[in-house]
Amino acid sequence: MHFMIALNHALTGEAIALTVRRPALAVVLAFFSHFIVDAIPHLGNVAFYTPGNPVFPYILAIDGLLTTASVAITCHCARDKARLILVCVFAAILPDILWLWYYAAGRPDFWFFNFHKAVQWYEQPIGGATEVCYAVGASLLIAYIISKRRVKKALPKK
Repeated sequence: MHFMIALNHALTGEAIALTVRRPALAVVLAFFSHFIVDAIPHLGNVAFYTPGNPVFPYILAIDGLLTTASVAITCHCARDKARLILVCVFAAILPDILWLWYYAAGRPDFWFFNFHKAVQWYEQPIGGATEVCYAVGASLLIAYIISKRRVKKALPKK
């Protein structure tokens, strides 16, 4: 199974929504960011991180809760960009959502899925540490961006 946790894709989409000034470009960049993030070493080749393992649904649930919390907090802190944040997060996660169609359609041989698999070149247990570091770093970056936006809004206009 090839995938990085949704939280890291969502955090990337949030950061793009907060920093790119052109909304259409932000959405496109968020979509393509998925493949860049997937190219970063991530967790894999462990039994508990496999569909069918009894622990796997709990991992997905925790990832979903953390992702939802992150998006909700960012949208709350940057209300003026909330819609764009939601769209960019969706765009950043969309390639993984498309795996549902892939499996439902009987695993068709389609270039998009072949490419999506190929960019995920390193999936090992140690990749879990990379994912945690990415999530912490991206969260800190988003907190910094939001705090900078708040300071800029609080300054008197010249």
